[in-house]
Amino acid sequence: MKILKTTILSLLVLGSMHTRAEDNQFEYKGPKAYDFERSAPQVYIFNNNGDLIHSSGRFFPGLKRALKTTMPLPDSEKVKSNLMNLLSTNPKFEHYDYSLYYFVMDSDIGKCAPCDKQENVIKQLKKKVTNMNISYNKVTLTRSDS
Repeated sequence: MKILKTTILSLLVLGSMHTRAEDNQFEYKGPKAYDFERSAPQVYIFNNNGDLIHSSGRFFPGLKRALKTTMPLPDSEKVKSNLMNLLSTNPKFEHYDYSLYYFVMDSDIGKCAPCDKQENVIKQLKKKVTNMNISYNKVTLTRSDS
């Protein structure tokens, strides 16, 4: 009976940790209106204090390793400010252990093989890292209106 209770409790805890991950989607249409390059993939990881701990302007396979970083990057406040200007809502970094923002290209712009590879790495990260509360935020680069 004790083993059954422990097993059920473990499953409930693991299930709740896995479901705490959040997925958000945003579009980026401006030419360079938000001080982010119109290139993809790009990956930005913030800790729960809103400090940027990882930044990559190209395909980066080591995202799980990047989550172990403790020191904020020097341009943390600038990137966070630019991100807040880009998004329609202010990020709630304190609600998550980590907030991951990744930029990909919309299919109407063209095929982006590195974007596809990065999204596969993120999909694997979602499966493997279930003990952390992570917000996954996809920013899709679309054709500019101008």
